[in-house]
Formats: sequence, structure tokens, C-alpha cells
Amino acid sequence: PRPNVQRKFLDPKQHRLTMLRHAASSVVKRAALRSSSRGAPLCAAPGNMSFHASAKREEDTAAATLPEEGKGGLFGTGINEWFALPIGVAAAVPMIKLEWYVINEETQLLAVFLAFCVT
Repeated sequence: PRPNVQRKFLDPKQHRLTMLRHAASSVVKRAALRSSSRGAPLCAAPGNMSFHASAKREEDTAAATLPEEGKGGLFGTGINEWFALPIGVAAAVPMIKLEWYVINEETQLLAVFLAFCVT
């Protein structure tokens, strides 16, 4: 041995305990990494981790296309959703006038809540 290297452990008992402690902790770490039901997942093992940052292939994007949608719009009619506001106002004016619907405090709270959520 080199003369300038100091021995870390002078007591052989202490040296054996430290070696045993190190071996036990490495066994526990390996068991936790290999366990699939608990502990770290298999992908977290240092040898299994990898990073991939390339662009998607054309085959992948072609397979990920969305299925054809219906007409959409207002109730599936294909009419733009913006037409719902004037239709709603046109229906609400006679309903309120003929007292088919009475605006009470709950309606006012709903209107304030909707205005808060939309804006």
C-alpha cells in the first residue's frame, strides 16, 4: 500500500459492520427497483432510463387522425353557435312578458355567475 493513504477503518469490527450495512442497502435498493407492484417502477432503474426527442413520423401522425365529426354547431344542425344568443333573446322576451317565466333572485344569481365565468 501507498504510505500517504490513511486507513479509513482502524477497527476490523467497524469495517465489517460498514461493509454489511452497505451490502444490505444495495440489496434493498435492487429489490425495490425490480419490484413491479411497489417501490420504483422498472423504468426508473438507471439502466432503463432514456430520453427521446425526435419528431413524430408520418405514419404515427396518420394513425392519430381524429374520426370524422358530425355537422357540429348549434345542437348538431351545422348552424354557428353565435346564433344561439339572438334565438335565446327572441324566445325569452315573450316568455317573460307572458309571465311563463318569472325572473327571481336565483335567476339573477345565475346570470351574474355565468357572466363571471364567461368573461
